[in-house]
Amino acid sequence: MPAYSFQLRFVGPIRVGLGLPVDGSDTPLPKTQTIRAIGARRHSMPGETTMLYYHQRHPDGFKIGESRCTRCDNIRIAVGDMQFAINGIKIATMEERQAFARADGFQDLDDMYDFWREHHPKVDRFEGYLIGWKGKDA
Repeated sequence: MPAYSFQLRFVGPIRVGLGLPVDGSDTPLPKTQTIRAIGARRHSMPGETTMLYYHQRHPDGFKIGESRCTRCDNIRIAVGDMQFAINGIKIATMEERQAFARADGFQDLDDMYDFWREHHPKVDRFEGYLIGWKGKDA
């Protein structure tokens, strides 16, 4: 059963995306996907249960929840201008790109750009997988 680890900033949005309660008065936008690099381990496939963690394998880590994978697509990102292509199809309009960034747990495309530049400063082009999910019981 594949598992993914996330930073603290994504815990609330993931919980909302799974249909779970969140603490606080401000409900974040739902995070329903993650972008991951091609690696040695396989990624979730549609229909599989996927475990979502904060700080997995660390003493302060915890399970955010379980999800059902809805997609595992190829993604290419041109980081400099935040252009996306999923399975070779470009996300063309600014409105679609903003919606994509929000589905990935960001406030907007600028927030996503800032995150990529902070955490992947030397990456100009990225190729990997887009993993989507919904609540396990949804």
